[in-house]
Amino acid sequence: MTSSLTVKRIPLLGALIAMQIILGSLLSIQLLLTKISFAFIIIALTARLFSPWVTAGSAALANLLGMLLFPKFTFFPWFSLNRIFDRANLWTGLSPANFLSTRSGR
Repeated sequence: MTSSLTVKRIPLLGALIAMQIILGSLLSIQLLLTKISFAFIIIALTARLFSPWVTAGSAALANLLGMLLFPKFTFFPWFSLNRIFDRANLWTGLSPANFLSTRSGR
């Protein structure tokens, strides 16, 4: 996990945000009360590569852009705040994303 954004890492973050929009808005199943998507995989990968605050900001930006590009319901900004402060974003470094790579010396 690197906290600094370099010139080489910003396009990667943009591609991950685009994949979040595609998996969260286009390739999701939306029922009346339930939404099923696989965007959490991209959020876990983003949390593995970037800091928790960059991950939370990218999840909120993907939520905002997904609602602006593909509106299904009325936009409610508290849902974006929910994505920022969700445990999957701020604590993913402690849960499933740690299993994506192996570290030597353990």
